[in-house]
Amino acid sequence: MSQTSSPTAPPEKPGRYQRSAAGLVSSMLVLVAAVVVVAWGLGAFRTTAEFDGTPPAEYASVVAGLEESDLGVTFPPTIPSGWQINDVAYDPAKSEFTLALLTDSGTFAGLYDGHAPLAKVLRTYVDENPTQGAPVELTDHDGTTTTWQTYTDTGGDRAYVRTAKLTGKRTGRTEVTLVYGSASSDDLATLVGALTTK
Repeated sequence: MSQTSSPTAPPEKPGRYQRSAAGLVSSMLVLVAAVVVVAWGLGAFRTTAEFDGTPPAEYASVVAGLEESDLGVTFPPTIPSGWQINDVAYDPAKSEFTLALLTDSGTFAGLYDGHAPLAKVLRTYVDENPTQGAPVELTDHDGTTTTWQTYTDTGGDRAYVRTAKLTGKRTGRTEVTLVYGSASSDDLATLVGALTTK
């Protein structure tokens, strides 16, 4: 007795996406809106760095500690008028002081004072291969005029560096004082003029 097989159903065709100009435009608008939201959240449209700021009282407390330490740290006891403190740190174990500032014109100025090798300091705060310029004579808060070496990077930032051989209990160490940033040369000189060594 022969068997008859049931007819095979034709395979289903996959559904086709109906493309339209309106759908394409809608998708692009959603994508652009998402990119704008993400970029805004990451700060892509900020023209200047945002500074949370260190309260003046906190900075005054750090300064008081430095003035009593007698460790030969270079720092500004007061900040130039109109400038904002972004961050300040002092590591007594390394006798290393760092300060980040926003000038009254909205540019960045930083300070490093410590005993790391100069080449490492320049790589860390200025550039991998900074360009050395002509030295300048600058006067600090104590009325001492010293020679500062100048450096620039490919982005137009500049730096002033002063090194000094230490004496007394710290004989054999070299103090490196670096004033750097996107601030103008006049603003960086103003920061140098605010420095004292205690």
